[in-house]
Amino acid sequence: MATLKGRELEGKETERGARAAHIVVKLPSGEEFDDGHYRCVIEHVDGIRRRDIETIFRRQLRRHAKENDYSFQVVLPGKRKPLTKNYKYYPRLHLNADVGRSIESGISIENLSTLLFTKRADKQVTGGEVSVIHTDVLGDVEIRISAAQAPKEKKDRLAWVEALVTDFKERGYNSRLYYRHGKAGVLSGTLDKAVEGAMDLLMCPKQIVTIASEPKRWRSSLDPETIKSMKALLDKDALWEHKK
Repeated sequence: MATLKGRELEGKETERGARAAHIVVKLPSGEEFDDGHYRCVIEHVDGIRRRDIETIFRRQLRRHAKENDYSFQVVLPGKRKPLTKNYKYYPRLHLNADVGRSIESGISIENLSTLLFTKRADKQVTGGEVSVIHTDVLGDVEIRISAAQAPKEKKDRLAWVEALVTDFKERGYNSRLYYRHGKAGVLSGTLDKAVEGAMDLLMCPKQIVTIASEPKRWRSSLDPETIKSMKALLDKDALWEHKK
């Protein structure tokens, strides 16, 4: 970095390079309904994790909302008349791997440890069918299923996981998959950067794009050919269809 040796771009001695990745997001246009969920393609670059990209986007959104003084109104019940209060808009963005759509495209089911299904404020009835007195209660339900119960054959394991995820989803449960790393421990909590980067490779469905020549190591602008190939992935509906 001090001598600029090996660089294809000329610059001053005080210049420093930066590691960057192309990101393409498909947003609704015109009168289309916006549900807040968008297709997103991220170029794989060593050392850049989903969390890094999520953090910088989130900070930019919050800075933009603060500079433009974004707010929204909420009507609250009052003693005599409803009260209207203004609240600052505090945007939040999540980059999620859609593991429920096509498991075989990017998920290693051999390392699957646990399937966790949760349902918030589920209604439960206490008492049996012949009970005279019973009470309806609300509570959070969590069902944890060990992947050790899955069939041994890879094809059968995949069908087993998909069937469970689909069944619980239709019943209103949220699903989460946990994976076992090389030392037989389960990944949870705050992860080491290297481990988290490896988990991104495991969790995110991957597609290979081709370009005419070897990409440059240093560049001062976006690569149009790479962007074009990534946009093509966003338009392939088959890649984004959920499994039946």
